Amino acid sequence: MTEIKPKSRLHQGRSIPAVVERTTQISVQALVHRCPSLESVKFYLDTNAVSNLFRPSGPLTSDALTSARGLLVRSSSAGTTTILISAALLDELSGISATDPSLHGEISEFLWSVGGANLLRSTMDLARLEVGLGRVLTGREPFDSREVRRELRRAYGHRSYLAERTAEVGRQTELFKREEEERRESIRQTVAASPQIKRSLAHESRDWWSGAKERINDWIRESWAAEPQSYGLAPDPGSWPDPAAVPTVWGMFAYKMARMHLNIGERRRVDGSDFYDAHHYVAASYADILVTDDSAFGLTCDLIPTTPFRRVGFREYVDRWLVESSRPDR
Repeated sequence: MTEIKPKSRLHQGRSIPAVVERTTQISVQALVHRCPSLESVKFYLDTNAVSNLFRPSGPLTSDALTSARGLLVRSSSAGTTTILISAALLDELSGISATDPSLHGEISEFLWSVGGANLLRSTMDLARLEVGLGRVLTGREPFDSREVRRELRRAYGHRSYLAERTAEVGRQTELFKREEEERRESIRQTVAASPQIKRSLAHESRDWWSGAKERINDWIRESWAAEPQSYGLAPDPGSWPDPAAVPTVWGMFAYKMARMHLNIGERRRVDGSDFYDAHHYVAASYADILVTDDSAFGLTCDLIPTTPFRRVGFREYVDRWLVESSRPDR
C-alpha cells in the first residue's frame, strides 16, 4: 500500500500552567523518581468507562453506581487497586463542564480522589524520559510530581481553563478527522491510478499491516531522524534506543498506523476521537488492565501486535474486579 506516514504529534497541545511547563526543561535524571514498584493491579479507565460510572444503565442503577464508586474510592485508599489517570482523560471530560457543571464537578472530584496520585506525565514527557533512559519507566517515574499534580488540579477547577481545554479538544479532534479523511482519499486515488496494483485496497492494506512491527519501527526511526531534538536524542543515530524499548512512542505510532489500516483498508469510520484514543492507548500501556466499552477503540487495541495490557468491558470490571477488590478478606 502507498505509504503516507502519520505525524507523531505526541504532545496534546495543552496550554498548561507554568509549573508544568518547567518540567520539560529539567534533565531526564532530575525527573526520574526512584521508588518501589506499585504492588497492586493497575487499571486505566478511558473516557467511556469513566462516563459509565455516572450513567445508569440496566441493572447498574444510580444507587448501584454510587455504591460502585464508593467501593472504588475505598479500595484505592486501601491500596488494593490502583487507578491511573491522564491529561487526555481529563481533557476529554472537560466538555461536560459546559453542559452540566455539577456532573463535571462530581466526576472531577471522583477522579482526583481515586487517581490523583497516579496522574501520568504528558505523552511527550513520557516519550522523552523513555528515550533518555532507553527503557520503559518504572515505579513512580511515569507520574507527574506532587507539585505538578497540585497545580493541575487547581487549573482544572477553573472554568476558564476548562473552557480552554474543551476548545482544544474540539480543535484537535476536528483537525485529526480532516487529516485522516484526506489521507484516506489520497491513498485511494493513488491505488486506483496505479497500474502495478492489481488487488483491492483491502487486500493491499492487509498485506501492508502484516509487516506492522517492522513498519512501526521504521517509521519511528524516520520520525527521530526528522525531529531528534523534539525527543532529546543525540545527533548520532547509533546511540538511539531500540524503538520497541520506548513504549510511549511505539504505542502512539502503532495505534495511529492501526487506525490507518482500519480506516483505509477495512473502510472503518474516521472519528476525531481517535486522536485521544491514541493517548489513552499510551496511558493504558502503563497499566495492567484497560477498562472500556468503546468498540472501535477495543478493536484497534486488539489489532496492535504486543499490546501490553489486558482489555475488559465496564460490566466485567464492576462485577469482577471492583467487587473482588472490596472483599473484606483481601
